[in-house]
Amino acid sequence: MSPPEVLIVDDEEDIGQMVSLMLRPYTDKIKYCTSIGEGAEEIENHQFDLIFLDLNLEDGTGFDLLEKMNQDNYTTNVVVISAYDGKEEEERVKEFKVAGFIKKPFTKNDIIEAFLSNVK
Repeated sequence: MSPPEVLIVDDEEDIGQMVSLMLRPYTDKIKYCTSIGEGAEEIENHQFDLIFLDLNLEDGTGFDLLEKMNQDNYTTNVVVISAYDGKEEEERVKEFKVAGFIKKPFTKNDIIEAFLSNVK
């Protein structure tokens, strides 16, 4: 069985690198991008097993990418990572049937648990 393929979309490079390092013991197939545009291009050309998605990005919101994924019938588990602490964002992501919502700051256990519970 090949290792799971993971996409991380977050405009904070240190967050992207940190999540990548946390996942390295489980997979070496990790793609990191910093914008909605890059993320959309990646999902158009590739099927990932799991996506970690920030909500606040320079070229839009994670909701923009979630909407595009819904329109394209792209079915992959998505875990939202967000600095937003509001219930409004947590409720809105439920509309998109995301697999999880992790608030920043997060722990290594938060990331690993989300990964292990969403990758078969």
